[in-house]
Amino acid sequence: MLELFLYNQRQAKADTHIAVIEKERAEYLYATLKAQINPHFLFNSLNVLSSLTFESPEKANIYTKKLSNIYRYVLSTNAVERIELKEEIDFLKSYIYLLSIRFENTLVININGDENSQRYIIPVSLQLLLENAMKHNIATKEQPLT
Repeated sequence: MLELFLYNQRQAKADTHIAVIEKERAEYLYATLKAQINPHFLFNSLNVLSSLTFESPEKANIYTKKLSNIYRYVLSTNAVERIELKEEIDFLKSYIYLLSIRFENTLVININGDENSQRYIIPVSLQLLLENAMKHNIATKEQPLT
């Protein structure tokens, strides 16, 4: 009887511990999602879109579609551990388009390599690398960031 009682106590503790870990995991995923959908990025993108609607409605339409692709990708890959390289590069191209409109001739990006290879990568990792490159470097028309 005593053995059964102690077993049940250990099992209850383990179940409680698992529940705490699952809760922490869910909170971590939520925090990660919030961090990925950067409010400053959205604010800047909407400002660029606002100015584009007057300057070039056609460009504004493309810009809106690319922005939509970015957020769709971020939301759809939030719970995924890895993604095909081709999908990540397609996402990155949408992000690059937004940056090229915003920063005009101060950014030069070339993607080299086999995009169709069956390789996998962590979702949004290339975008984070590009974002860090933009954040920690100075780019001008005379010396664009390459």
